[in-house]
Amino acid sequence: MQMGDLEALKTIIAECETVSFDFFDTLVARRSASPEAVQHYIGFRLSRERGGLEGFFERRVQAERTARARHPGIGDVDLGAIYAEFPTDAQWTSDAVARAKELEPALDSRFVWPRPGVIELARYAKKAGKRVIVVSDSFYPRAFFDDLVRRFGWSDLIDAIYLSSEVKARKDAGTLWSLVVAREGLSGKRFVHFGDNPRSDVETAATAGLRGVLIPGPPALAAERGIGHRVGRDWPADLLLGPAVALRGGYPYSRNATITDEREFGYLVYGPIFLAFFAWLVTHPAVQQLERLFFSSREGHFLQRLYDRLREHCGFEGLPGSSYLPMSRRAVITASLAVSFEPSRVTDRGGFRGTVESLFRARLGYDLNWPSRFVLPVRLPEDRTYVQKLLEILRPQLLARAQVERVAMRAYCESVGLTSGAEVGLVDIGYSGTIQTLLQLILGRPLAGFYMATAPGVASVRAGGGEAYGCFQDALRGDMRPDGFMRKTVLLEALLTAPHGQLSHFELDESERASPVFTEPGVSQRYFSALERVFEGGVDYCLAAIEAGGREMLGAIVSARGSAFLPLEAAFAGDIRVGEAIAEAMYLDDAYCGNGEIAGLPEAAVDRLRA
Repeated sequence: MQMGDLEALKTIIAECETVSFDFFDTLVARRSASPEAVQHYIGFRLSRERGGLEGFFERRVQAERTARARHPGIGDVDLGAIYAEFPTDAQWTSDAVARAKELEPALDSRFVWPRPGVIELARYAKKAGKRVIVVSDSFYPRAFFDDLVRRFGWSDLIDAIYLSSEVKARKDAGTLWSLVVAREGLSGKRFVHFGDNPRSDVETAATAGLRGVLIPGPPALAAERGIGHRVGRDWPADLLLGPAVALRGGYPYSRNATITDEREFGYLVYGPIFLAFFAWLVTHPAVQQLERLFFSSREGHFLQRLYDRLREHCGFEGLPGSSYLPMSRRAVITASLAVSFEPSRVTDRGGFRGTVESLFRARLGYDLNWPSRFVLPVRLPEDRTYVQKLLEILRPQLLARAQVERVAMRAYCESVGLTSGAEVGLVDIGYSGTIQTLLQLILGRPLAGFYMATAPGVASVRAGGGEAYGCFQDALRGDMRPDGFMRKTVLLEALLTAPHGQLSHFELDESERASPVFTEPGVSQRYFSALERVFEGGVDYCLAAIEAGGREMLGAIVSARGSAFLPLEAAFAGDIRVGEAIAEAMYLDDAYCGNGEIAGLPEAAVDRLRA
């Protein structure tokens, strides 16, 4: 029997005297999409601790098989019996095996977290005066469960725990149920058990005359609710997406699946991306050589905060410090014209739809003040030749403005340490690297860029002596995502903004001190408090994952970073519905391309009836 309504389950409990729960994936969820991923990660940790300790997972699986084969009639084996069969050799010494035996329960317990809704059901049963027990097939010893009961404050909730490893009988064989019936004196008593496994929690319970109710586990429910992750295929991805699976599939009962809470939206949709990007950044060999990272453009506002929060949380004292660098394509394009007047920088750096006047304002900050009959429509790249001719006509005026802005920009960059001899890097959302390319030209020095994604146009960075690396898509190294990926990054850009408008340019005051000048704020700035809450949800995700796996996990999940976009893609496709209030805050300012404010979420993804 499967139930999806909390009140219906409470009605069943009200009719019973004893209420039982399975433990893993029922009473608790793992912040890992699969338990096997945790065991693989244990092997990863051991290999980092002690060089040469490879093949832990395969040896661990073989040891459990050997232990069960050696004791076919015992009913079940515990962790001690398994590790007694662990194969040893010159690398896997008895000390190394002992360390593995110690690390496995210690690390696995950190991934375990109370499952909302099911705990509510257990507390309801206890408050109603029912006897609450746990019945679990597990190789872990009682001490493992006792520690978790204390950690979660369940000492007054659970009356008894029956473990297959302790009593040498299993649910899936039916023998543990017979033992529970005898020890609990269940004959003639009304009883119900809740669990996630159709066979061991329902079918074999029925053979003992007991009622079992199926509560689907988090991975199954997360898949139904839009997280299309294939569990067990790639263990680093199981770790990376573990908190998302636990959240999306954690609450087991029927409810409105539309996300209306900004923090929950940030946790689920942006959290995996934040975690993967931070893992990539802090483990990147080139970052280790730098003295400072400049988080550039408005996208850098939140990215710098993420970097600083997680760097401090993880205790990464050796990583470079950070600074927020307000910058924009409009600012560097204009300033670069004072170095060399190349009209192609205005016309060839992205498409445009609008008027000539709006193009000049968006990309150069230049107001033509033409009569209305000359405010003509223009399209790029189609009209590039026409626009370049206009730029040549206006060359004297543009050069005068460009020279002023170049001096101010260099003064600002010097004041923040960007022109010193120190090795520094730029961090940004990325794509074609226009800002880095032109900054290199303006400052006369190469830079290293670290981006969420790069497009083929980023090759211009190398032409200027610099280097550019992409996390989720790296065009310079041929690591490209499927068609349509870049279109979905609009939802990423809708969050990664700043509390101020776009940077227009820098200007000098009377004391020759440079400061940024911003354009008028847009939709994002009006809703910035909501974006703050979305961002904090993403940070919460990172902290939850690192709390479970430790900072060492960052080195394991970086290989699975391509999976980080799965929840965002689900939201973009409408498989995860988002409330109207959140959608109203998710806008991208794309005046640079003449598109104005663009909605980050497609209409099909927004639930306007349930917001």
